[in-house]
Amino acid sequence: MPSAATTVSPAKIGTATEQLHLTRGGAEVVTNGNGCAGTGGSGSGAGEPAEAARERRLRLDQDQLALEERIDDAVVDVEVACEERSEAEQAVSEAEIAAAAAIERLLAERLAMKDVVQLTGLDQSTVRRLRQLGTRHR
Repeated sequence: MPSAATTVSPAKIGTATEQLHLTRGGAEVVTNGNGCAGTGGSGSGAGEPAEAARERRLRLDQDQLALEERIDDAVVDVEVACEERSEAEQAVSEAEIAAAAAIERLLAERLAMKDVVQLTGLDQSTVRRLRQLGTRHR
């Protein structure tokens, strides 16, 4: 992408392809008809294209490493969240088993179901579900 300091000279027509000469930071960049760019006639030497390619590759490598690190972090976050959910589900299950045992103790005191519902603040379907859960875990 040309910077604000990039100057564009008039297009020159070569013998086989059209060439557009741009000057960037003192180095002439020649873009020919096939869209490829290279350094032009400033006499800078053949090492500049290789160095520029190396710098682009290093930037890409850094970008790739950053991408892989972000992906790894996200995968770890998913695994941690799933583990936390599993632990929370286990805690809920244990709490429901404890509530079921307490309901059974209330019913063992010869309280009616409607009294257990009123005392606990639970609805009747929840009390029934917990009683069934309690009978499965005895």
